Amino acid sequence: MDGSAVGMGVLTREGVEFDPEFNFDLLGEDRGTASLQPRYWMRSAHYWMTAVPFIAHPDKWVASQQVLARIPEAEILEISSSPIRPSQQRLGVDDQHRAWHISLKTPEKIAGPLLLDTETGSGVLMPDYRLEGKLDVRE
Repeated sequence: MDGSAVGMGVLTREGVEFDPEFNFDLLGEDRGTASLQPRYWMRSAHYWMTAVPFIAHPDKWVASQQVLARIPEAEILEISSSPIRPSQQRLGVDDQHRAWHISLKTPEKIAGPLLLDTETGSGVLMPDYRLEGKLDVRE
């Protein structure tokens, strides 16, 4: 991208509404503000990724068990203290915790979003449509 405008969107109560001329292909892998659409978060999916890292035990195995205790039927595809998607950030926490980025699969489609920790609000998972096989997140 050369810094020129590629389109315009407006945030409304229904989500982000885009100019019909907006070219989503220019965004590449990261669909940007399309992920602000409520329907993006609320659709059913098999594949999930953290939008907000899960704050859990600093040991990877223990953190994995904490995830499975909350979603027992899930298969953890990836768990890392480093970002696993381009839009994610590394977060620092205290000595007793670590911020984990997670990618997982559920055997049945589940409507989102998913929340791993209701007390802290951490571990917010959104559908990972790249793994779901959907290229157009606006569907």
